[in-house]
Amino acid sequence: MSQLFFDQALGGFYLRDEWFIRQIMHQGIKDILHVLPAVLLLLLLLSIKVVALKKWRKEMVYISLAVLISGGIVSGLKTLTGMHCPRQLSIFGGTEPYVRLLEDHSCVKKPGRCWPSGHAAGGYGFFAFYFVCRRRKPQYARVAFWIPFTIGTLLGFGRVMQGAHFVTHNIWTGLICWTVASGMAQLMLNNHLSYMSFPKKQFLLRFEEDMHPVKEPTYQGRVK
Repeated sequence: MSQLFFDQALGGFYLRDEWFIRQIMHQGIKDILHVLPAVLLLLLLLSIKVVALKKWRKEMVYISLAVLISGGIVSGLKTLTGMHCPRQLSIFGGTEPYVRLLEDHSCVKKPGRCWPSGHAAGGYGFFAFYFVCRRRKPQYARVAFWIPFTIGTLLGFGRVMQGAHFVTHNIWTGLICWTVASGMAQLMLNNHLSYMSFPKKQFLLRFEEDMHPVKEPTYQGRVK
């Protein structure tokens, strides 16, 4: 898909310096998302005194940790893997050879920091809200999933148009953030509605219980 936004005659990735993508999708939304962890921390501190917030303290700690850990993992992998952005590769007019993730990187001149996508984590990192809503406010769970998914996808796709990521970089970020949020929900929220549990399975178990109810034991014997 990166080739759709690349034209050598136009100087490479021709949308790289497009105002809307650079100022709004790249920088503006990212700056707004950086404020949310600070807001969560403030609410967490206020919950010490504010009774109405106290009942949400565990959820706020969970969301804060899920966002920080998923972002930390993505950032760490960017450094550890040394993968390059498309615009740095020779096939797109750059200077670095194209090397797959698990291949030998000894041929590269300088390690990159482009896998997985950090900008996409700015949206996908908030998948934790979905698991909180599944536990406390099920009617909002679908919205709590689609908002971070949409933001993460838009941020990631904007970077694809700039030649900063392949689409697969964004997909991996989404999988990492989802796994972190789901796993931590199991540990911190005792939330059984993760990616490992399906409503269909729960329905079948409940149906089986209805069809074969457990009867109370009866005792027949002589009454003295």
